[in-house]
Amino acid sequence: MEYPREHDVSDALTEVAQLKEFPSWFRSELETVNEISKRLSEERGPAFYGDEGVFIPLRQLYSEEDAIRAISGAERVYALCNRLFDWWKESARK
Repeated sequence: MEYPREHDVSDALTEVAQLKEFPSWFRSELETVNEISKRLSEERGPAFYGDEGVFIPLRQLYSEEDAIRAISGAERVYALCNRLFDWWKESARK
């Protein structure tokens, strides 16, 4: 499998999920993880630089609610991936 050269890893994760046996609790969250990954990836550039095409600074593009949603999504994905990593380590010991 080719390592993704972009920030959105949702397609790569879906591809790996088809090749590897993931626990059911992670598979049930895969669509949500993919949606969060896509959204955060799409918003990455504007969140850093604003909309350079029409000279709108990032503070005018995003609200505090947007920031809270992004952080919440990132924390959810992080927690799921940590749990998956712990599951993988435990499985490797068996």
